[in-house]
Amino acid sequence: MRVRHALLIVYVATLPQVARAEPQPFVLSLDDVTADLTTVERTPAPTSTLADRPPPAPTHAPTLGACRFEDALAHAAIDRGLDPALAIAVADAETRCRHEGQRSPKGAIGLMQLMPATARRFGARNPWNLDQNIAAGTAYLAWLHDRYGGDLVKTIAAYNAGEGAVDQHGGVPPFAETRAYVDRILKSMGASDAPAAAVRARVEPLFVIEVSPEVGSQDGADAPAVGD
Repeated sequence: MRVRHALLIVYVATLPQVARAEPQPFVLSLDDVTADLTTVERTPAPTSTLADRPPPAPTHAPTLGACRFEDALAHAAIDRGLDPALAIAVADAETRCRHEGQRSPKGAIGLMQLMPATARRFGARNPWNLDQNIAAGTAYLAWLHDRYGGDLVKTIAAYNAGEGAVDQHGGVPPFAETRAYVDRILKSMGASDAPAAAVRARVEPLFVIEVSPEVGSQDGADAPAVGD
């Protein structure tokens, strides 16, 4: 019994300290909550419109309009009765509209990739001179355009493969490079909804005659003189 009384005394004696150690209850009424909420300053969420957003980056640059020699090419083409888009598209296909230091493994020079013989034939004594290169290149295009009666496909094919190859095949010769070249320029010009079909229609379907690209081509030997 003494042990029980002693334990009880100790327990009871410690109750005030335990009670004092417990946190005091916190009572918050609904009125307090309402009052606090009504005094909170609300900041409106930021809004944005399509006009505020930066435009998406372009996935690719257009072929036409990106050539730094576009004005010079256009003026030269117009002077010779050509569509300016043709001259610009050819320059883009040949050199990506670059002039300085552009020399092909076969020896074609400058912006319009003129062989020395073709450059001389159309009046360019120095094909490294940009003005002479543009003048001779557009003159050659105009001559081809007249030769083929305004046939754009034959004109483009002859600029790449030479008029001799085009004449022999009666249209675009069956060279993969030339067919891709014609297709690319027509697409750049927007001249045809189906340029590849137009190219295929002018290629011999059954027979492939191997012709050296040097025959009648400005990529090889001298092209025939004007009027030949």
